[in-house]
Amino acid sequence: MLIIDDIVVLDDIVPEQYQDLIQQQLIAENVNWHYMKDITYDVDKIKEINVSESKPAFAHKFYDREHGVISPAYGLVLPIAYFACEKIKFRITEIIAVRSFLTIPLPLHLDRVDHPHVDREVSHLNVLYYVCDADGDTVFYDKTFRDIPPSMITREDLNIHTQVTPKKGRAVVFDGSRYHASTRPTTGSRIVVNFGVW
Repeated sequence: MLIIDDIVVLDDIVPEQYQDLIQQQLIAENVNWHYMKDITYDVDKIKEINVSESKPAFAHKFYDREHGVISPAYGLVLPIAYFACEKIKFRITEIIAVRSFLTIPLPLHLDRVDHPHVDREVSHLNVLYYVCDADGDTVFYDKTFRDIPPSMITREDLNIHTQVTPKKGRAVVFDGSRYHASTRPTTGSRIVVNFGVW
């Protein structure tokens, strides 16, 4: 376990065979990956804040509070959040959302780091699980939404606090109010499962 302020890195959060099963299930052809024009913002938000570069990705929803269980693979990934939170002695009282994101390399002229963001504007804990090895780090910044509201944030407002490299079986647990961003892989795919919990 590596602890960097409120960011906890946990390797091999589930056994290796279970890591393999999760990876096999999420790269299977029958998984419903949905195209997103931008990994961070929806189409309306892109127009509202005048984003100059869209960062496309694919998303798969497992669960959200409004719709409940959406994906048959929800039961497969859910234990990850409980194992990770148990390691830091955090008792989950509610699952807010569980989503997966798949990103691929972008043309070389585009910035590899996606838009800094918070997943939701309420206090919560994030558990980020890396499905496979990739070279697209997760960048954690020095500010939270309590410091600067998401509607006013620019990359120039932020300094990099730390970066975590995706490693199969690794989970990162962090304060959900902290600004963060994914980085595009240079080769292959970057696949994560993202849990928002209370």
